[in-house]
Amino acid sequence: VETSLLDKPDPLVNKHSRSISRLANFIQAVTEELEETNEEARRLAERDYLTQAYNRVKVNEFMENEMKRSHRYGRKFSILILDMDNLKKVNDVHGHNVGDAVLSQLVRIIDREIRDSDILSRWGGEEFLVVMPETAINGAIVMAERIRKAVERADFPQVFNQTCSLGVTTFRLGEHIEETIDRADRALYEAKR
Repeated sequence: VETSLLDKPDPLVNKHSRSISRLANFIQAVTEELEETNEEARRLAERDYLTQAYNRVKVNEFMENEMKRSHRYGRKFSILILDMDNLKKVNDVHGHNVGDAVLSQLVRIIDREIRDSDILSRWGGEEFLVVMPETAINGAIVMAERIRKAVERADFPQVFNQTCSLGVTTFRLGEHIEETIDRADRALYEAKR
């Protein structure tokens, strides 16, 4: 019985299939790694390196969105600015590593107290800003007092007790967000005094 070349199995078919399969797996692995790298870069671009709270750039974006919602739908939102009391003294006496640990613990405390819809960010140095959507001044004051008490009750590494000062305000229609922040800042410095 005579067989033609067409009837014989191609010995390269399996080899090509394996090569294509390996290449597809490689492409999938590289794509997943690239997606993870992009996600990490996105996270780093919007988070404070030390505390993992949102950074100032990202919180400005949140505030702009809340301001637009407020103008469009008449929704209230408030902001809270918090400053750790005597952190410079902690850094001078115990070193910056202890000061950094205090700030990191502070973020965990604030994060436990605020709502899921609230946005916590590191505003600068030992200052933190919380954006509270759908919150008028009375709710913001209640939240500030909750955070103040939680910080006061907490045991911080090597420094034991810490306190913080807070300023709160509510966004007013027609104003720039900088005016809202300035009012919260003035309230913060009044609390410091």
